[in-house]
Amino acid sequence: MEYAILLKDYGQGCITALPVSQCTGENKPDFRRPYTAYEVLTDFFGEDMSLVLGNYLKQEIKTVRKQKGMERAKEARLLSYYYLTTRSKAQQPVNETLVDFMIRGKVEGETEEKDRFVRDMDFKVRYILDLRPCEQKCIGPLIFPKEDEDPVSDGEIPANDYLLPILRAEDYETVAHQILRKYYPEYASRLSEGERFVMNGDDLAARMNLDVRDVHFADPATLGQIYYNFGDAELLDSAGRKYTEQINPGTILISIDNCQSPSIRNSTVCHECCHMVLDRTFFLLQMMTGCPYSYYTNRRREARRVYRKNGPVDWMELQCEKLPAYLLMESQSTKELVEAELQRHQGIRSPEVMRGIIDMVSVRNKVSRSMAKYRLIELGYYEAEGIRCFVDGRSVPDHGCSSSWPEGVTYTISAYQAAELADADPEFWHLISGGRYRYVEGHFCLNQEAYVKETWNGIPYLTSYARTHIDECCLGFAAHGRYRSTDFRQGRVARTKTKLVTGQYRPGYTLVAEPGTELYVKENETFRHDSYLWGELLYALPSDFHEAVNEILLKKGITQETLAERLGVERRTLTKYLSQDSPTLAHVVGICVALQLPFFISEKLIELSGNAFQRKPLHHQYREFLFQAEKLTVSRCEDILAERGWPPLFDSPDQGEMKGAVRSIS
Repeated sequence: MEYAILLKDYGQGCITALPVSQCTGENKPDFRRPYTAYEVLTDFFGEDMSLVLGNYLKQEIKTVRKQKGMERAKEARLLSYYYLTTRSKAQQPVNETLVDFMIRGKVEGETEEKDRFVRDMDFKVRYILDLRPCEQKCIGPLIFPKEDEDPVSDGEIPANDYLLPILRAEDYETVAHQILRKYYPEYASRLSEGERFVMNGDDLAARMNLDVRDVHFADPATLGQIYYNFGDAELLDSAGRKYTEQINPGTILISIDNCQSPSIRNSTVCHECCHMVLDRTFFLLQMMTGCPYSYYTNRRREARRVYRKNGPVDWMELQCEKLPAYLLMESQSTKELVEAELQRHQGIRSPEVMRGIIDMVSVRNKVSRSMAKYRLIELGYYEAEGIRCFVDGRSVPDHGCSSSWPEGVTYTISAYQAAELADADPEFWHLISGGRYRYVEGHFCLNQEAYVKETWNGIPYLTSYARTHIDECCLGFAAHGRYRSTDFRQGRVARTKTKLVTGQYRPGYTLVAEPGTELYVKENETFRHDSYLWGELLYALPSDFHEAVNEILLKKGITQETLAERLGVERRTLTKYLSQDSPTLAHVVGICVALQLPFFISEKLIELSGNAFQRKPLHHQYREFLFQAEKLTVSRCEDILAERGWPPLFDSPDQGEMKGAVRSIS
């Protein structure tokens, strides 16, 4: 057995000799999954916690007696134990990474009188890991009968079971400035002297002693890779032939094909540098298992989920996608630039001004416009939320508020997300199904002429006034995980400032609460003057589904031949569909799309047909069709359903007679 002499105090209080363990090689790692520090210790280094704790209870009985409930124990032995959690901190030296494993044991004590009793005891088992590839060993254990101190102090970042940093929303700025202070010691003095500081990925890599190479990857989806150890890369030569090259540790490979724009290349290099800073410990830990596939990580154009949702690799990639913005757009320098530009425009934060500022920051800092946009939002320029929005694969016209943009609020939501929200929140469903709001350009807007108009062919669009007064006429939403959690209050448009939501980076929406009585009074005033398209028809619709469809055809001036053409069926087939006693939900949805009905009319027809939405993905898709009915065609809906492997809205005409009794429809 090899021993190490601890001259430094790791909590033991004196010079101590501790055993040194190395990988036994008895277990072969599964390269498809990562391992926690506890798994590495027990599964690959052969540490037996029952033996470790059992020896401690025998040798340190005086210390054990000091624990509550164990005062009368003359002897103690371990009956059972289980692992609780790992406590560590990020950014430790790789040659002496302290890791504490919290273990709960069931201990049997025996008194002088031979009486026995059982107590639960918590143990902190501390190991010192040497993660260097040339060493790969652990020293320990040091055992403490309780958690007497937390290894993470104020200002330090904790690490999780995989030795990955646990970054909260407010930590990114801190970590970014730690990196800048380490690799750009001159940046603080430059800022204090009034200079604007801008860094780029290649310069950061050079200061970190990382070698950056531009290559052609064999994998067309790869943007970049960083190597922590020697490893092989599959590359293409100038003629497109595949070859394998051994890559040295500390090398960043950048795809020539996927990183042609300066902004993508810059952010990719910075992304890989962030991996080296944040995640080197994780990869060195994986190497301690003997896993040959743990020497690099890569950035890809599309996500390839190998591990469970919110697993270590997901969080690792998420953090390294977010941190580069804080480095490439340093807060003080970026704020000074934005404020100077706003001053030039008399402080006006109109959509035109904000678009110009986003473009300026993008060019100056060599970042994408989307990265510049969200960095401005994080810096408090919430008006950027209305610029360069995309919904359902389409660009949404830039929009702004009548005054300052509320913090943490967006007024844009996709039809699919709205369908999910309507399914989860009955109050939201009730609000949008009454006809007062219309889904236009990715917004739920008050259906008034001042805000919504139509093109010559009936396509709705927001007026210029609505786009610059979006807070006045549209429902607001909060994106969980990016901005703020919100409340839904009595089905009105509302905004409240609440605490940050962390740890969740996939968007979900809830209706934002509106500020109390002022807007309530204003809505009461506008309510009296609302004029809704289809308003009269909604309340005058016959109670019979077939008659209601006939009434809509009459009001819109559409013949059954035209409707059949839109549905892609023959005239006689349409008659059979319309004559069913119990039309299916799919048929009703298809008819609503073909007639390009407002959502609240579609909802009424579904009710009259005797159908109802259920909580399942197909019905979410139907709701999305109805939100987008004024933009979609039935054939487009059929294509979308086919791509997802779902049944069509309408069967082909030659599939036989329709089920149900036939009724005449005039």
